[in-house]
Amino acid sequence: MPKIKVYQKTESEEPVVRLKLEQGNGYVDLVAVDKHGYRVSQGYIATIYESGRMHRCGSVDPGLGFQLDGNGRVKD
Repeated sequence: MPKIKVYQKTESEEPVVRLKLEQGNGYVDLVAVDKHGYRVSQGYIATIYESGRMHRCGSVDPGLGFQLDGNGRVKD
């Protein structure tokens, strides 16, 4: 059965970047997802390890709107 939702006009039609945490064995990935919660292509933003180390992922999709460095990583 389909979901029924009440229409609500939003104040702005700005694009939205949805983020999700995906837990692995000893790490957590921060990824961009679509409106259904599925990872988008080139949507890996960062990985945080249990040791406390953080890795910024390269080749992030520029269409997401983040400021990126020359390797496609989100800038500090």
